Amino acid sequence: MNQQLLFNDDAQAEPKRQAVICSAMDGGMRIHCVITVSYLAQLGAKVDDVSEWLAAYEDYRFDIEDQLEAMIAQEAFNAAGEVELS
Repeated sequence: MNQQLLFNDDAQAEPKRQAVICSAMDGGMRIHCVITVSYLAQLGAKVDDVSEWLAAYEDYRFDIEDQLEAMIAQEAFNAAGEVELS
């Protein structure tokens, strides 16, 4: 585990993007992370309603953070400078 990478407790459902948005701190730099509803569904989460998205994120949080950590290590950022699981 990267000791300099810390995930914040700031997850929010973002209906316009059909995603859960959170952030991580890597060596003092804030990185925005996007986890799409379709990705949560692929994990087996129930995401029929926006009210379920945060619970789904929490249910799979450790797996999601592992994937995001790997993407950050590979510098796999999208055009907006975010890491996105979709």
